[in-house]
Amino acid sequence: VAAFIIIALLATLIGKLTAPKYDLTLTYVGYTEFMDSYIESPQKGLSVDCPDTNKNGESLLNLSVFSFPEDESIDPEYTMAMLTKLTLTIGEEEAYIYVVEKDFLDNYMLSESNHSSFAKVSDWCNMPVAPDKTLEYGGNAVAVSLDENDMLRKAGVPTDNTYLLVRYAPRKDQKEQENAYKSAVEYANTILGY
Repeated sequence: VAAFIIIALLATLIGKLTAPKYDLTLTYVGYTEFMDSYIESPQKGLSVDCPDTNKNGESLLNLSVFSFPEDESIDPEYTMAMLTKLTLTIGEEEAYIYVVEKDFLDNYMLSESNHSSFAKVSDWCNMPVAPDKTLEYGGNAVAVSLDENDMLRKAGVPTDNTYLLVRYAPRKDQKEQENAYKSAVEYANTILGY
């Protein structure tokens, strides 16, 4: 038993030490399905322009995918579990940048409590955006159109009828919070070509 516990602790420690140290997380949410093996390629491509937030000399982006199949034969419990996981991600985790398909976003924003989840475009975007290129929820423009976005399209991330959002999430460490948010804003503007 003691040997098993020691091996388990060592395996956990080695896993933590060798795990990638991501600078940012970009979260894709929509109905386009990604195979797990397919995520690696766009993640690599998008890491090239990712800021080195943790200052370890390496730019590394984590592409997190929440794919909701439109097929009605899919188990509704699976969909509910994914929605719960997404809600927790938006509320607690360190994901700041979201690429979301419009149909899903419209459904998500039906709940007024979700309107304040994302920053206003005017608070993070470096350039004025035409009103027809934004989506407004709760009286604020919070999403910018990614239709024909070259950077994401070349990386293999769906962009048709898809929007970019930025979430501001306070953390306990104020300096860490500010650095992560600034990096997210910088990268969001890079995606938009600003």
